[in-house]
Amino acid sequence: MRETGADGVRLDSLGFYFLTCYNPAHQHDTPFGYNQWIQHLLDKVSRAVRAVNPDGLLMTEAPVDFFSQWFHSALQFTYPRDIPPMRLALPGYRPVIYLPGGPVFASLSGEIGGCNGSVKFPEREQLDENWRSMRQGVGETLVWGKAADKDPQASLPDVTCRLFHGPGYSVVVGARAASNDPLRFPDNTGISSKREPFTVRVKGVSGPIEGAYLYDIEKATVAPLKIRNDGEAWTLPIENTNWFMVVLRKPQGPAFASFNAVGTLHAGESAKCDLALLGPPKHKAKMQARLLSRGLAFAPGNTPNVSVTVPGKATLVVPEGTPPGHYEVELKGEGLVGIKRFIVVE
Repeated sequence: MRETGADGVRLDSLGFYFLTCYNPAHQHDTPFGYNQWIQHLLDKVSRAVRAVNPDGLLMTEAPVDFFSQWFHSALQFTYPRDIPPMRLALPGYRPVIYLPGGPVFASLSGEIGGCNGSVKFPEREQLDENWRSMRQGVGETLVWGKAADKDPQASLPDVTCRLFHGPGYSVVVGARAASNDPLRFPDNTGISSKREPFTVRVKGVSGPIEGAYLYDIEKATVAPLKIRNDGEAWTLPIENTNWFMVVLRKPQGPAFASFNAVGTLHAGESAKCDLALLGPPKHKAKMQARLLSRGLAFAPGNTPNVSVTVPGKATLVVPEGTPPGHYEVELKGEGLVGIKRFIVVE
């Protein structure tokens, strides 16, 4: 870490609760001392890493509860779409899931996505981009926020929902998966073909809610949502989507912003970005933010990032010679929950 500037270390394969070693060259007193051996190793590595970088990330493979005395997290290869129990039991110790189940299951476990499954499904690649776009502004809450130990309940039995609490807002993520049968993997990791409206009942969100915003992950759209409260829970009406995220904003929470999806572009072309402010603080009608591109630019000046006013407009430019591909453009700002879009260049 000192020589390379790396910000973390992962001990691959070293995890799990118990392994045996019968190698005579190791001269163990017993082949069953794994838990003691691994604790000595974790202590040695953690002290060495922290001497170089006190904030360095320490990770093994496979989460083990007593590892949390020395390490921060563990890589976990898994199919399930549930919140990892270790995250609820030990909030400071986080499994990082390598999830071959794809983006829908990733969203229900609070993870980033980015994996199209152990078998490639071209029809789910767009869903994966949509999830990474929609979740961008609240990603820290999904991964590091407080996950509720009781799920919101949908009016349909095959809709699964999760609840996460962040700074000034809560997030409900829900999906109607292709099947609830875990043995049907990977066929169950897509979205159901059934279509009908339903409601989601959310308990455990304290205090008043000033606004709600529906992120339709299937269509990659964002819009305000009318919700109601009966004194015990909030009821969310969901229509025309089987994969969604609803953000419940508290009175002192951040503002929420979005910008329109831009159609396919070619090198040398430009397009207008309409920036929308969904939930401004009452004392402000506009906010300052930044648009950042990765591989594209903004006019005037063809700069990779530009200061913008929300609501407002900006001009996205595809410089001459830009190779075909999918390019990220992100809207973000202080006190503002933004969004990311993928721009297709052909």
